[in-house]
Amino acid sequence: MNKLYRKLVVLFIIVTAILLLISLIAIVEVQYQQNAKRLLGTLQNSQVIIRDGTVDYFEWAELLKEDYLNRAGAVEYILSKDQRASD
Repeated sequence: MNKLYRKLVVLFIIVTAILLLISLIAIVEVQYQQNAKRLLGTLQNSQVIIRDGTVDYFEWAELLKEDYLNRAGAVEYILSKDQRASD
């Protein structure tokens, strides 16, 4: 009878260890999937930020170009007025 109880205890420990291992694997798999979803979301947000930043950069560069041309025209006008006034 004592051997039977010993075998049952060993069997119980083995079954418990197997269930714990299966549970641990399931938890790790769920965490992996959640991390993968978060990483994908982060990468997609990064792509949007980079794309929007690139568009903003080109718009900003175009505005600076226009501003530079306007200021150059104003300087040319002022200098031509000064030349006429000194003549």
